[in-house]
Amino acid sequence: GDRRSSRGDGGGGGGGSSLKLEVLANALRSIFRQPPSGEYDAAAAAPAARATSAMYRVHVCEVDDRGKPLAEDAPRKAGMMHPRRLSYWCFSPSVALRELEDLGVRSCVVTSGTLSPLPSFGAALGLGFGQQLSNQHVVPARNIWAGICGRGPNGQRLSSEYSLRQTAAYKIELGEVIRRLCAAAPGGVLVFFPSFSAMEDCRDFWEGRGQLSQIRAQKEAFFEPRGRGRMAEVVADYEASCDNGPNAKGGVLFGVCRGKASEGVDFRDNRARLVVVTGIPFAPVKDPKIIAQRDFMDDQARGDSSGLRGNAWYTQAAARAVNQALGRSIRHVKDWGGMLILDDRYSSKGNQKNLTAWVRRHSVVYQNFDTLNAELSAFFDRHDKGKRGRISTVRRTAPPPRGPQPILGPSGEAFEARAAPVVATFSQVEAGYLREPAAATAPLPDLGIGLGRRRAHDPDDPDPNPNAKPKPKPRPKPKSKGNAPA
Repeated sequence: GDRRSSRGDGGGGGGGSSLKLEVLANALRSIFRQPPSGEYDAAAAAPAARATSAMYRVHVCEVDDRGKPLAEDAPRKAGMMHPRRLSYWCFSPSVALRELEDLGVRSCVVTSGTLSPLPSFGAALGLGFGQQLSNQHVVPARNIWAGICGRGPNGQRLSSEYSLRQTAAYKIELGEVIRRLCAAAPGGVLVFFPSFSAMEDCRDFWEGRGQLSQIRAQKEAFFEPRGRGRMAEVVADYEASCDNGPNAKGGVLFGVCRGKASEGVDFRDNRARLVVVTGIPFAPVKDPKIIAQRDFMDDQARGDSSGLRGNAWYTQAAARAVNQALGRSIRHVKDWGGMLILDDRYSSKGNQKNLTAWVRRHSVVYQNFDTLNAELSAFFDRHDKGKRGRISTVRRTAPPPRGPQPILGPSGEAFEARAAPVVATFSQVEAGYLREPAAATAPLPDLGIGLGRRRAHDPDDPDPNPNAKPKPKPRPKPKSKGNAPA
């Protein structure tokens, strides 16, 4: 946490801030915590205390009147004393998880659709994930479109590298790409930038050139505010533009990765038919907390050859923010939408491996924007049927296969089962049946009861209820005695 030194009389007057002793005391109790029994043995607790203190870093800096840190080379007024902030940062959530372990917790199950990349996540928690499972998405593959493109319609390279995103050529190309995407997509479009400064720089540039007016001709445009005050109002106006019936042109909401729109709002159905990420949201490389975090990761990795180093953590933290933003598109089993990354650095396998598994499986790298736009438009036409605002329903086109089926792995490959398998991917369970195998494998035992799966109704099956008791066979009518042969 951050603690600022007191100034003035300590009562908060004159623009100063007081030191909150109660908050500081609670922080110290967390750092120098005692065993659950309450009995404290200094000698016995010393190793644990040293291990805990290694998870923290101390930072002291001067701040201005708004509480923002002052750079070392920032100009200072002669004779003016700036307040100093004392920060004691904890860089490992394992400190909190260790407290749960002390309480006797034996197992920890972590589930989410955006845990990838797992190495940095596991390192941050201090947990060794003995069992890992990465399932296919419950949404059918035909409802998902994912693309990566590093060139605009005029052949200009697309990348959020600082040196490139400052150029007029990049901003012009990016604005034209977004205009064409807004023309192709029904409903709502979400566009995420690496930072507020990158978003506001493009907005001002487009407005001066008239490109923002061209985008607004396709959809109503909204921008995520820096402060929290107007966010609810902006989101409400954007959602209203997407919900105004089949004839509404929809809206486009510009936001930032790690912001409120990319991680804290549920945009389902027509409110996010397309999510666009314009670059990799690396954290400010000169930020004191980022520097301390990277140094901390390097220190932890020195004693562990398999540990995650600071540079790898820095890259994977940015990738996780991209995954969070892309996850705004598909929110339930009948939802459908597209996801697009406009940065040529994601054309490399090294960056693609940090994408969430289900996004990576569907992603296609496009070298030509016109090809991308044509395929994306065909995807929208297939689902939207030319009526904006309409949510199409997905129908099963073939009856489920009968008989035992093999289990498929996270990438769709068939397992070679040596024993009776007992796991099926979520997408298979949601669909009500198991898919055709990639190759012949051992048969799958009936999982209908164990997975709570209802048997899908087959129009060719005269009895869709597998639990119904068989009907008794009718008894033959007795022959009449009067007609019996002699």
